[in-house]
Parts: sequence; structure tokens; C-alpha cells
Amino acid sequence: LMTTESFDLTSETPEKQQELLKEYGLDASKRKVSRRVEVSTGSGKQTLYLGEVHPVGGSQFALLEKTGADGKTVLDETKVLLIPGHFKSAFDHDFTYWRNKKIFSMSAHEVTRFDLQGSYGPIHGKRVNGIWTLDAEGEKDLPGDIEAIDSLLTGSTYLVARKFISENKNDPKAKAALQGFSHVVDLRLTREKVETPKGESKTPHVEVASVQLTLYKKEKKGPKPTDPITSTVYATVSNLDPLFELDSYSKERVNKSLKELRLTKLISSMDRFGAKKVEFSGAALGGKSLILENSGGKWKLPHIKTDLAPEKISEKLQDTLERLSGNRIQEFFKGRDIPVGEENGLTFTLHGEKDAVQRQLLFWKKNNRLFGKDLLHRRDEAFLVDNSITDALPWSPDYFSKKNETNSLEKSDKTKE
Repeated sequence: LMTTESFDLTSETPEKQQELLKEYGLDASKRKVSRRVEVSTGSGKQTLYLGEVHPVGGSQFALLEKTGADGKTVLDETKVLLIPGHFKSAFDHDFTYWRNKKIFSMSAHEVTRFDLQGSYGPIHGKRVNGIWTLDAEGEKDLPGDIEAIDSLLTGSTYLVARKFISENKNDPKAKAALQGFSHVVDLRLTREKVETPKGESKTPHVEVASVQLTLYKKEKKGPKPTDPITSTVYATVSNLDPLFELDSYSKERVNKSLKELRLTKLISSMDRFGAKKVEFSGAALGGKSLILENSGGKWKLPHIKTDLAPEKISEKLQDTLERLSGNRIQEFFKGRDIPVGEENGLTFTLHGEKDAVQRQLLFWKKNNRLFGKDLLHRRDEAFLVDNSITDALPWSPDYFSKKNETNSLEKSDKTKE
């Protein structure tokens, strides 16, 4: 805090000094009830007394009192300070404003496991070597979407209290406040910290810490039919005493479904940029295969003669990989709900280093919709795929040819017409 100006009253008579201090709101009687800030250190204490607002410019009159470590107090009433007017806004806050309102004591990047019980049933997530897997709906080790899970954890660990309803979540005041509220979400976050001691013979020490958040919600409609429904959300945390009130949207930050947390990308960015060979095969190509190999960052068709320029071949495959790497899965199907037609589909196989198969996906069309299946997982499951990638897949053997380019332009012109 810096002074903008100061007044020296030493040249005034004692009577005039007291008259001016009273006018400034800084005489002895006013100082007893005025707003003030006390700052204590090992060398003593300083007290800033705040007076009236200057009629020109909005600055505020103030006096500074100093108390030394020996207890001796010095207040120079002849030196009046002017401080910026915005400083008085620091007093326009209630006690809650100054309290620590953070709900979780751990950060999102520290969480190695979460257990979520909300509107969509239990979901359990586990992170190993930076990779998230999910257990839910009777399925185990489902790939988790890193970005979606990070959004859940970040949104949860950044929750802050709006109010403190009670200082003890178990006291009568808290229980009375929860009357009419529904228990809506439980979220447990777990952090595992492994400390490896020096020496190979010693066993690593694993420190496990878990914190559970519980949300309660109450909805209220206004007296008029057109009035909106308002929501109030209360929360408790296992390692903290109070009953908190949170922002009304807090439930939506935490209450996630399996569909929202699952991996909805067909291939990852790492798969895309690390691909060394791509193969398209299946009934859609009449039993033939289209094999493209990456050489020096350029994609080539080494086993098939084509009239398409090499840079055009590379451009088309790059477009295919780019579309596949987006969030393209829109819905999941199991068992009898899986649409028929996969026997007439197109298989996409992506190879990485040393010809290792990284991804293998089967695509097929049914009723103008595109469906897919992950062939590297044995789950009886298929998914609905965003139609935007349909025309980026080679449904005919001449996909990488000028003939296909001409057909694509003709289709585009008809669509425009």
C-alpha cells in the first residue's frame, strides 16, 4: 500500500490540528471506532487508521501508528496520509471471504484413483503410468479419455465453498439444514505416493491418502408457473469438519457418466504420428488390401500401381488419420443391439515400430450411418461413429486414384446442386 500524498500539520496550532483531524475523521474519538488495519511482526506492530474520503479524487485520509518491540507506541498526528480510494473495498467482505474455501487439499495431477457414485451408477478409475482405465457397468479396463478425466478431477479439486452452513457437519444445526436435501453424488479421490528408499534391499514406502466428497441437492420452484427452478448444493468432505454450500452448478462438474469419461477417439495422436504402416482390407475392398508405408514422413503405395501423384496419396491418408484421431465415437452398443453388416465392412490396421499392430478397427455402414468395432479388444461391443469420417475411408480399391478423385468431385457438385 503506497501513499498518494501526505499533509504536514506541524505549522498549525494544536487547536487547528485537532480541528483538521476531526474534519478528516482521524481525531481520537473517531479513531476508536474507525476502520483500521493492524500488521504485527517480530519487531512490533503498525496500525493504519482510516478516516474520511477526500472530497477531490476519492483518496482516503489515514494516520499511521507504530508500536515497537518494547511496547512503546508512537502516533504522529501531524503527518496525515492519503491512500488510494480502492483500498477501502478490502473491508466490504464478510468473514467467509477471508477463509480457506478450497474443498480438496490434493491437486488433480496427484490423483491415481477415483471412485464416483452418481446418477449414472458407480465408476472406478485407475491411472497407471499416465494411462487411465475404467471399471463400470460390469466392464473392466475400459480405456479412459485422459482429457475428460482430467476435466472431472480439475473441476472437482477446484471446488470452493460459497458459504459455511455449519462448522460441524454432524451437529444439530447441520442436520437441520440438510432437511429436504437429496444425497446425489459421492466422489472419492485417492493419491498414492511411492517413496523409494536408498538401497536395493529396502521395500518402497507407499503413502495412500483418500478424501471423499459428498454432495446434497435441493430444488425449489418459485410461486409462479413461469418461475425457474433454483438449486442449492451442500457438501461435506471426509477430512474437513464444516457443512459447505457450493455453487449450484457444482453437481454437473462432478456427476459424470461412463460415456463422458470413456475414450471416444478411434486413434490417439500418438498412434497417428507414430504410424509406420497402414492397411485397409475386408469385403468392402473385394478381398483386396491397400497397404501404405511411411517413408521419410511421406505415405506411399509400394505394392499397387496408381496414377495419383505421390504427394496426393500422402495428403489423402494424412486426412484420414487426422479425422480418425478426433473424438468420433458417439454411442456404444452391446450384444443384440449391435447393428448388422460388419461382414461387409472395412478393416483399418495401423502398425507402429517393428510392424507392431497398434490399432485395428472394423467399419461398416447401415442405414446411412457408420458403425465401428475395436478388433483388438474382445468385448462384444460396437459404436456409432461420426459420419464426417465416412468419405475419408477407402470403400473401393481405386480410392487412391484419379478416377476416385473425379467421382468425388462429381458427388460434391451434385451435393451443391
